[in-house]
Amino acid sequence: MIAREKGFALIDAMLGVFVLSIGMVAVMDAFSTASKSLDNARKTLIANILAQSKMDEYNAVPSTYISTVACCKSFNASDEFATTEGDYSGYTYELAKSSEVAGYVDRLVLKVHYKVYGKDKTLTYEMLKGLR
Repeated sequence: MIAREKGFALIDAMLGVFVLSIGMVAVMDAFSTASKSLDNARKTLIANILAQSKMDEYNAVPSTYISTVACCKSFNASDEFATTEGDYSGYTYELAKSSEVAGYVDRLVLKVHYKVYGKDKTLTYEMLKGLR
């Protein structure tokens, strides 16, 4: 009687490595997707913070000091009402001001432009500001 050998055959080991590699590819893809989503959320959060900060800056000054259109300015220290600190070179904004309600209220529309993985994104804030 011949004794049967115990252990793994080469085909068993290859099949195990194949199944493990498929699982690892799925896990790596999940990490990649999560990383992209996290970066998108981070950039959108920064855009929201910058837009809110800019709207607060414009809300703190009388409407007569705000120019009618401020197009495509970057968020940096040389800005006219700058209070934000840091390097936000990938973020720009444009501000449009128009009078509403027979000249008693100004409507400010602030658009923040930024890129996420090469795609242009725009965040829009609107505010009605009483004339002072």
